[in-house]
Amino acid sequence: MSFTEDVTYYRAALLLGVHTPEEVSEWAEAAFAAEDAPPRVLMDAVMAPRELTALRTALAPAALEPEPPTVVLRLLARVAADVDDGRRSVDDTVHVFAQMRRMIALPADVARVLAELESAYQLAIAGVEGDVAVVRERIATWLVTCKDPARAT
Repeated sequence: MSFTEDVTYYRAALLLGVHTPEEVSEWAEAAFAAEDAPPRVLMDAVMAPRELTALRTALAPAALEPEPPTVVLRLLARVAADVDDGRRSVDDTVHVFAQMRRMIALPADVARVLAELESAYQLAIAGVEGDVAVVRERIATWLVTCKDPARAT
């Protein structure tokens, strides 16, 4: 990924709660230290308080809008990894899906899949249609495909 895509990824990851402000600050510090002449945005991110809004503001000048598909797929891969390692439950992941659909520019095919999974989950939780365990398994299975972004849609 390019530097601009990295910045865009970390800025979106903060918004979605996929990375903490501490993790983003650590990335910015490492990226700053690796550069002979670091971009201003890295200096601003390193100097910013380890707080969501301050970091998002510091990263904004170099972030791409809307988020490119490569960034969306990287976010989904991170969500999948979080489920795998127990950092996030499938139930919490459905909330991330809803946030992504509201706040991130998603490719149409990804938006469709997220909407379908979210709808199936909500119907199952409400007892209207489907089995919650089956829907959770469907979500977990789809997330496995997100580790290989070419298969995620």
